[in-house]
Amino acid sequence: MHEDKFTLTEIALECGFDSGSSLSRIFRKQFQCSPSQYREQRPLLLLPPARPRVNHTELAEVEIRETHVRQAVMVECRGINGQSFEQAATAAFRILVSEIKRANIWPAMRQRIGICPDEASMVPDAEARYQAGFIYEGQLPAMGDAVRRVAIPGGRWVVSLHQGSYETVWQSWNRMYRDWLPSSGYATRDAAPFDLYLNDQKTVPPEELRTEIWIPIE
Repeated sequence: MHEDKFTLTEIALECGFDSGSSLSRIFRKQFQCSPSQYREQRPLLLLPPARPRVNHTELAEVEIRETHVRQAVMVECRGINGQSFEQAATAAFRILVSEIKRANIWPAMRQRIGICPDEASMVPDAEARYQAGFIYEGQLPAMGDAVRRVAIPGGRWVVSLHQGSYETVWQSWNRMYRDWLPSSGYATRDAAPFDLYLNDQKTVPPEELRTEIWIPIE
């Protein structure tokens, strides 16, 4: 932070935050000033030595997959707390599952997914959207107004596995966008990336949760 050659966003991503605004919120709570104010004041703090840079590209295990168009039912809720959409996700899935049970269509449901369409630094925390969904097969009856049907585009995707708590999934997203993608030779295409949940926190401890990260590429 003492060195002006790094931007706030660069420092944030290197430290594992998803954006400069996220780092700024935590920094202000810790030091009672913004990072820019800290740089201007140049306080004489004894900071620990900088971490050596890690080649995260080598750490990311990925697959390239081709898919056809898939259909999903989605419910949207809003609000992020720190780096976590836990409250919004819980509320959205509660509404969606209730509608699925009411319509008696569990046999048509396949994978459980989550989409976060907003860039965290571009919207207030209270307005950040989380979209809970299930990919399904077959025909569905009419559902409640809160449920909308979405087409998940086909094409090429890069898929990476995150193992561990949902609270740290954003770190795996950072590694993919910050480290793997720029050196991969691929570019993103116009489709929404998403999480695909392979198991459930109701049945396994947080450290055993498995979440696939799907990013559309060309």
